[in-house]
Amino acid sequence: MYEFKYTPENGYYMAKMSRSDHNELFSKRQINIWKSYTYAVNEDKGHFVMMRHASPLAIVLSILAYPFIMLIHGIANYKEINDEYKRNLNWKRYGSFCCDEIIKREGSSLYQDAMAKLSKK
Repeated sequence: MYEFKYTPENGYYMAKMSRSDHNELFSKRQINIWKSYTYAVNEDKGHFVMMRHASPLAIVLSILAYPFIMLIHGIANYKEINDEYKRNLNWKRYGSFCCDEIIKREGSSLYQDAMAKLSKK
């Protein structure tokens, strides 16, 4: 079973960043209506983590489409479909997210720029 490691017990705190700041800093990781980002920071280790997961709008639309998906894929596949929904709805619990990590390094200003745009939750 997956264990979420970006917790306060491990020295991380959750932070927020505006969509415009995120898109300005990370040109290859743009936020759109289908994906959301959650940020975890450990200042002692100099560690900044961006976790990409399904946005609330994407989750709502997929829930509304559930009956059609069951018809298209067949009722025989309901276990796989339900497992996929469970992973998307509980992304922290099941590790259903992509993670990009930024480490504080000399000669790189990305960590400092990201930290300047963050606000604590």
